[in-house]
Amino acid sequence: MKREYIYSLRIGFTGEAAALIESKGIEKVVQNMLNNPLKTDNPPYILSDTESFKERKKNKELTEEHKKEIQKDDRKRFFALQTWWLNKLYTTENPLQEKMVFFWHNHFVSSYQKVKSSTLMFYQNKLFREYAFGNFKELTREILYNNAMIVYLDNKQNKVGKPNENLSRELLELFTLGIGNYTENDIKEGARALAGLNEHEGRGQYDPKREDNGNKNYLTKTGNLKADDMVNAIFEHPRAAYLVTEKLLNYFLTDNPEKERIEEYAVFLRKNEYEIKPFLKKLLTDDRFLNYNGSKIKDPITFLLQTFREFNFEKIPLKQALGFLKNQNLELMNPPNVKGWDGGKAWLDSGKLIARNSAINALLSKRFVPEKATMMTQEMKEEETTYHVQEKLDLTPRLKWSVEDKINIDVISEFTERLLFQADNEIQDDMERIIKYDFDPKGQGASEGVAQLVRFIMKTPNYQIV
Repeated sequence: MKREYIYSLRIGFTGEAAALIESKGIEKVVQNMLNNPLKTDNPPYILSDTESFKERKKNKELTEEHKKEIQKDDRKRFFALQTWWLNKLYTTENPLQEKMVFFWHNHFVSSYQKVKSSTLMFYQNKLFREYAFGNFKELTREILYNNAMIVYLDNKQNKVGKPNENLSRELLELFTLGIGNYTENDIKEGARALAGLNEHEGRGQYDPKREDNGNKNYLTKTGNLKADDMVNAIFEHPRAAYLVTEKLLNYFLTDNPEKERIEEYAVFLRKNEYEIKPFLKKLLTDDRFLNYNGSKIKDPITFLLQTFREFNFEKIPLKQALGFLKNQNLELMNPPNVKGWDGGKAWLDSGKLIARNSAINALLSKRFVPEKATMMTQEMKEEETTYHVQEKLDLTPRLKWSVEDKINIDVISEFTERLLFQADNEIQDDMERIIKYDFDPKGQGASEGVAQLVRFIMKTPNYQIV
């Protein structure tokens, strides 16, 4: 695989940026993306902060039947929101920003299944967009006041005298310091500091009737501490940069980052006061970046969107794509638990590989969008409404390759440069049996032969890694 395609798949979810990287260089491309994050408009079906907050406040007064009707309608909005995000992942002009939105979503985890509000999930997603290249410390501060997080980790139930430790625990264990760098007492005292922090219009607020105003001892701080004091204490800790650094290296570089690389980049992040922009610039333009070619298993989004782009689909079947991702255990805005998706080998057990191969067959046979949408779950079918309407799509694969002055080796090389991190002798021999030495790129059946080649390539283990 050419270096430009490796970069493109690492900084986004398709190989589309490869040509730009080849012409301008990775440093200019990365710098331009870091300096030009895109703004996000609210989808028309998402309630405003005010509407959503008023609706949730009066929810206790409603009958169970009325609550079910409201929740059913909100599930429809959420389904449309999922299609909105998937479309952005495919069509964005700033793939690095979208890549970081997904990273933060899988770091500061919340799920619709628990939150049950499309509005709260959207505004959390919007927060991740605003801080995609921002400051990790300040994003951590904001996430404590984020309504979706407050609901997801049960801080609504946290009040003076009856603390709920969920948000306090995950703040230390999964979001910042990691196990071994704090005590159980820090969790208990942190829960007291977060007592009374409840959802509110726009942003969480402390309820004076529920907050704990006594002295707390949290890490190195003592006093009547609140959420902001907790964040300040955490980011004075010498290990505050390590957990997120390891996860960023795992996400962009390799499924198994070495300790010395983690140390190097954690020190850099701390010296730069937890600013993500210089961190990403250093990481993605590092001369050693390409040493990790082939060391990451593609997540289901990258696998699917890269395939769509290779088939030259201008628009994609959003509903069916969401169904495929759900079957691969990657449902957008619905991570499996507070730890999020594990990634790495978890993306590619035998069942998931069979499903990937079946998707390739369906796409090349134009059966990915059958009349009854078999890739969708029954629940997804029921939730499809006017909130999400997609016109009939032309999903005829149009594979990109040059027919001028080509022999079989040239055709094979063109596709392996885009799709395979490495073509060993066995794979090369198999490809030459599909596209033989007498292959005529202008002859009858040439396109079918190339389609067979691509089908073979996309089913190899080497297509599943980058």
